[in-house]
Amino acid sequence: MRFLRGKYLLLAIVATTIVILDQITKVLAIAYLKPLAVEMNPADRAVSVIDGFFRLVYAENTGAAFSLLSGLPAGARVPLFTLVTLLALGFMFWLYRKLTENQLLMALSLSLLFGGALGNLIDRVRLGYVVDFVQWYVTFSERWDLKLIVIEPGEKRWPTFNVADAAITVGIVLLLVCMLFERKAEQKAPGQSGDEPPADKS
Repeated sequence: MRFLRGKYLLLAIVATTIVILDQITKVLAIAYLKPLAVEMNPADRAVSVIDGFFRLVYAENTGAAFSLLSGLPAGARVPLFTLVTLLALGFMFWLYRKLTENQLLMALSLSLLFGGALGNLIDRVRLGYVVDFVQWYVTFSERWDLKLIVIEPGEKRWPTFNVADAAITVGIVLLLVCMLFERKAEQKAPGQSGDEPPADKS
């Protein structure tokens, strides 16, 4: 019983914290970064945090991750993404209910995913799009030939994201780590490796 209370308390605290931070930062982005988006000079549309690497710039993502399906009409796009997100939230909660006491890291990963998905869902329902404002970038002054890939000179940007996206990314990484360790644990479990214990000759 104590574990059940602690498990759902973890979900409530982590998810609520993410949603609050996500929505507060988006309100600030709309208030302070959105007015800069109309500047004629692209350099004036962003606020530099770490020169050459990290800046804040306002963006509206009407699609899914990395702007996928952003070309769909708003009348179809918003209901579709809302339905998919609600189904994902329901599935995550179902998985969360099945967690046991030794799956704390899995509980944390699902809590991060839950909070991140909920944060972006609020945007879609309220605004019809998701507010993004964090942008990582690197500028290459010359051509890099790495054999497998070639990087041309210029600025290379990671897709603009937000707090909810960051929580989802960390949640996915933790989820993969959990799956990896669980798989290794199963392989080491007695009877799973194929090695039979020595027979008792006494």
